[in-house]
Amino acid sequence: MNWIQEKLYYRIQSYYTWLQAIKIKSELGLPSGQYFRLDLLRSIQRIKGSIGECNGLIDVGANKGEFAQIFQACLKVDQLICIEPNRTLNKYIEKNNAGSNLVILNYAISDRN
Repeated sequence: MNWIQEKLYYRIQSYYTWLQAIKIKSELGLPSGQYFRLDLLRSIQRIKGSIGECNGLIDVGANKGEFAQIFQACLKVDQLICIEPNRTLNKYIEKNNAGSNLVILNYAISDRN
């Protein structure tokens, strides 16, 4: 593949990803102008179809709270609990989930002691 074909390939691939995200956001009722990672949108799309009512979410390994943000936007849960051992990410979790009933726990969870 020459460099022109490679550039064209990646441009088409990114455009296709963008279109997929728009379609999923529309199906989930999310605002079109807001950016959400495609992998998280796909996860929420699968989850939303399999659960009815949900009162809360425990996000283990919350990272920046992006999953909790999309989950809250789609399912309007009463309580978000984000568990993330890295305290420096708290400001991102709080920013991404502003206006939610949010609890951040700075712990690591493992199957071992």
